Amino acid sequence: MQEVQYTSPNFIIPVAAITIYFFLWTYVFAQRRRSILNLAYLCFITQPLLWAIGALVVWISSDLDKVQIIQRINAVWWQGVGFFFLNFIYTYIEKKRKAFFWIQLGVYIVGCIVGLTTKGIVAGTEVFIWGKDVLAGPLFMPAALVNVILPISSAMYYLWRYQRTAKTPRLKSQCILILYGSTITFILAIFSDAILPEVFHYTKHPQLAFAMISIQSFFIFVAIIRYNLMTITISDIAKNLFANAREGFIVLDMDGIILHINPAAQDIFGCSADDVQGKSVGEIVEEYPIQHDFWDKEIVYDNNSKTLSLSQSTVIRNNTPVAKILFLRDITHRKLLEKLEIEQKRLSAVKEMGGMIAHEFSQPLTVIQVTADEMLEMENSSIQKMGKAIDEGCHRITGLIEQVRTISEVVLKDYVGDVQIVDIQRSSHTSSDDT
Repeated sequence: MQEVQYTSPNFIIPVAAITIYFFLWTYVFAQRRRSILNLAYLCFITQPLLWAIGALVVWISSDLDKVQIIQRINAVWWQGVGFFFLNFIYTYIEKKRKAFFWIQLGVYIVGCIVGLTTKGIVAGTEVFIWGKDVLAGPLFMPAALVNVILPISSAMYYLWRYQRTAKTPRLKSQCILILYGSTITFILAIFSDAILPEVFHYTKHPQLAFAMISIQSFFIFVAIIRYNLMTITISDIAKNLFANAREGFIVLDMDGIILHINPAAQDIFGCSADDVQGKSVGEIVEEYPIQHDFWDKEIVYDNNSKTLSLSQSTVIRNNTPVAKILFLRDITHRKLLEKLEIEQKRLSAVKEMGGMIAHEFSQPLTVIQVTADEMLEMENSSIQKMGKAIDEGCHRITGLIEQVRTISEVVLKDYVGDVQIVDIQRSSHTSSDDT
């Protein structure tokens, strides 16, 4: 067992890096632990966190055999920085994972195996004035190229191309911050851990790539705080909408079996999720048309006490229908208001008609009444009889006109066949007062 008694104040560097990474890891984890984007970032930031912990152990340990083991394990973490950053960017820009991504995953796994089991990447340990570091093996630079430089530069290219077409200023600002932080980190890390020691053989200062990722972490933290990176996603909005919407949502499989039902739909149907999940939607909505999508289909429910508006759409995944979403609203109150509005318009029309009749009929009716009075004063009994009949008819017409003029509601009665007419006596408040 080889031991080197060595103490250096440089251990403060990995301690500071660990503190920064752990703070950001904890903060992101607390935001939305179930978010796919957050999970992708947590996987990425875990790599430099573990890398920094390994670097701290290497710098303060005096057992060179143990140090070499830690350095081989660290090869997993620093190679993982490239792949998991690529995975984070793929998730962020919602890029479909094709051959390049899966090849990069395979190369990363191979690099991890080679780093852990051979001296191809980590050949040993070198002791410098500032501490201890890796003695690079023949595969160190190829591993850095294919597992770090290639995936990170590809991810930055994808992100740069994505921000050019970003649809909102907020999204563009997020992309720019990630690009700036990643570019600065990438350049400094490559210069510190690859170009200086391997190209120029300069070893008077420690290699700090594991700590320089904290620069990128700062930019991402600003994006989180200022532009809501990783805090508001479509998934979050959909879940919140499903749980808190006033309208009802029911998710069905293609056979009409209820998979999910939100609280609003449970209130409308007077049931709980446990009561209906796994059952056919036809058990709560009779003759439900699952085969075809529709919009604003009105049905009556609960012994005609409720009127519901139903709409259905199909969920498509990879050009294949996978589910149906039933959107429903309780429009009972709206239908009642519509009915009242129709009755008010009908009443207004009838009142206008009644006013017109009273006005237009009053003058000719007065002439007829005067004529009837004169006929009643004549000595001819036949004329008197005719005058009396006319007088009675005038009084009846006058009464009907008064009833039409004082209509306060529209009450219909059957007439011939399916035809209905206004019941003047029941519609007029005059007849109610007489009663």
